[in-house]
Amino acid sequence: DMNATKSSNKTHYVDNDGKQSTMLQRIVNWGTSILSKGSKEDSDDNKLSSPVPPIKNKTQAEKSEGKSQQILPGLEIESQLHAIYLKTQELKREKSRERPAGSQTREQNTLQMSYVSIGMSSRMALINSVVQGENEGKDVGTLNSESNSGKTEEEHDESYESIGPLPNIETGVSPDLKTFTLLVNALERRGTPTSAQLAEDLLHLLKEYYFNLNPDISITNSVLNAWAAAAKETSDARSSLASAQKADDLLHNLLGIDQQESDKISRPNEYTFLMAINAWANAASMALAEGNVSDGQAAAERLINLLNELREQPLRTSKTTLNCYGAAIRTLASIGDANRAQTVLEEMLQISGNLQLDLIPINALFDAWVRELASSNDEEKVMSRLSGMHDILMKMGSGGVYNVDPDTSSFNHVIRACYAPWTSTKKYDQDEDTRRKALEIAHDSYMRMSQAYDSTHMPDAHTYAHMFKAIACLAPNVEPFNQSEKYRYCRTILQACCRDGQLTKSSVWTLRKMFPAEDTFAELLISQMDQHHHHGSHNMNKEKLLSIPEDELHSCLPMEWSRNGRRFRGLNRHRQK
Repeated sequence: DMNATKSSNKTHYVDNDGKQSTMLQRIVNWGTSILSKGSKEDSDDNKLSSPVPPIKNKTQAEKSEGKSQQILPGLEIESQLHAIYLKTQELKREKSRERPAGSQTREQNTLQMSYVSIGMSSRMALINSVVQGENEGKDVGTLNSESNSGKTEEEHDESYESIGPLPNIETGVSPDLKTFTLLVNALERRGTPTSAQLAEDLLHLLKEYYFNLNPDISITNSVLNAWAAAAKETSDARSSLASAQKADDLLHNLLGIDQQESDKISRPNEYTFLMAINAWANAASMALAEGNVSDGQAAAERLINLLNELREQPLRTSKTTLNCYGAAIRTLASIGDANRAQTVLEEMLQISGNLQLDLIPINALFDAWVRELASSNDEEKVMSRLSGMHDILMKMGSGGVYNVDPDTSSFNHVIRACYAPWTSTKKYDQDEDTRRKALEIAHDSYMRMSQAYDSTHMPDAHTYAHMFKAIACLAPNVEPFNQSEKYRYCRTILQACCRDGQLTKSSVWTLRKMFPAEDTFAELLISQMDQHHHHGSHNMNKEKLLSIPEDELHSCLPMEWSRNGRRFRGLNRHRQK
């Protein structure tokens, strides 16, 4: 929408109407527009080169939280900012008239920027108070005046001007590094492509006109995080990809700075790469959510390219570095590329040293392997994968090869993987040995987590549902196993499930379909009632239990058995498969 032309001392932008404006004027006008519009649609001048969706509207619940909960500080002081803008424009014209003809020097450049520097300290104090959640309930007009409450009117400096409800506005001062940092941080929190673009414009302004402030890499990282947030919060995949591309371009501009200039500008660090990598990870997730696998794969490739560039940088390995690898593993796993995700995991393990790993990428890889096994018919490949998953699980924990403790989801993924290649309705030929080995892995995983009391991986409703499905799919459907070992397995696990209060409709449905002879199923439930001496169990017999409709059976069982499992809604729908 705007064409930039470079002059000797400043950059001009040509608007759609043919008028020229400086970068500063563009930023001020744009910022005022954002503050006044709030969550409404952005104007055409605020859009990225790629289509950008409107700013996401707040829900009614979010609106009811009040103005003090707004993401971008200062939304309620738009009128004050506009008054400052008008006043500073007037001061600019007055100073121009007072200057003798022909005496304009290099100071003219500073003068042309005066309308954004005047009152900057007052505005920053106001924004900072809102950002930090301080001064709640105070009137906007009193925030700045309190610091001067001990002074008389005569004691105020002549450089202060009274503008609307902000009584003391500094004039003739310039913003410092904290000024830009506060503004960028405020825009970073908004999480929209428009606010991220404005944050980047402020960064360019800082480097072009205020290079003497010696900005460090942290403000650039904040801009990158703004683009990463925009890629996550935007409403469509195209805008998400455009935001990720903006972050990528900004990072590569830093990497492209030659050695001579790099002495003046801070070089990218691990956090810089993490923000850009997160942007592509968010874009890949958004594309997959819309069913656009090709765009998701393309975003994953761009992410891997950044990871490769990170490896070439002379940076120390830190927790942030491992987070970069973790983001790559999660993204590769999400697109179904489990092999490459495993390769990245192995590389992360090599460089981690004594640093603790993040569990989320490992669980994401486990989930990718489960989905891969669900479509596999190669018995040798299935057992190799199951053995590998079980081996990783056993090596996890403090002091282990994988320096991170597994959680309940880690064990559940391994148990689910054991029966993923099979279903209880399939016809099996000569794979009985493979299924027995898979059942042993599932049972060993369950026993290890059930024996670790007061840990982060106690069995939950999903654990028991997966174990019942594993028995149904993997236990041979031939005598005498069907009547002995299968019943013994189920009785032992059902006893623990009822004791923990984790029984769900899914588990009851699986148990009922596991035993073709319904008398065996009824005997299994009644034996649990008798063992726990539940009130009313003496009135329950096989005939009465089997006469209960399937959808009502779970509610007729002792409520103590499902006291914790009721919160798992997905496992309490009718007719679980």
